[in-house]
Amino acid sequence: MKARPATSRETRRWPVRKAAAALLSLSMSLAFAAHAQTIYKCKGPDGRMTYSNQACAGEGDALSKSGVRKSEASARPAAAEPPPPPGARQCENGPLLKPVVAKLDSPSTPDDVRAFLADERFRLVRCDYVRFTPEERRARDAAMADIDARDPARRKAAMQRVLALYETRAAGPASR
Repeated sequence: MKARPATSRETRRWPVRKAAAALLSLSMSLAFAAHAQTIYKCKGPDGRMTYSNQACAGEGDALSKSGVRKSEASARPAAAEPPPPPGARQCENGPLLKPVVAKLDSPSTPDDVRAFLADERFRLVRCDYVRFTPEERRARDAAMADIDARDPARRKAAMQRVLALYETRAAGPASR
């Protein structure tokens, strides 16, 4: 059987078909490139596992496309840990930060406390706690224990005591 000669109408469709095929090929290659990004499985301070496209700050593993852990060598080249950025503070705040984050993530935490705990977490990350004197630290710890109270008035008073400690510390020693 002989192939019939192309008509002018079919000849005009070839550039459109080539363009459509090229567009389809390009879109599929972009989709596969986006799909091939590394995914990180991170263990949070409360023990929950989260998945992200950014490297984990604490415990975590890089996963391949199939969900299997990548080897340390292929995940990231071994290099010395970069120095902290200028002005960054480093303090031992883990023991203080852990219960704040746990309370913040707990579904049983009252709504009036959540905003305060988020601010407290930020203050701890900024290392504001290390500026306290031992007496101020004990007062802050006692007030933080009262945050768990069932009485809303007692919780509010505890939050105000903690805030007052930070405000007097931020004002400096001259104003005391």
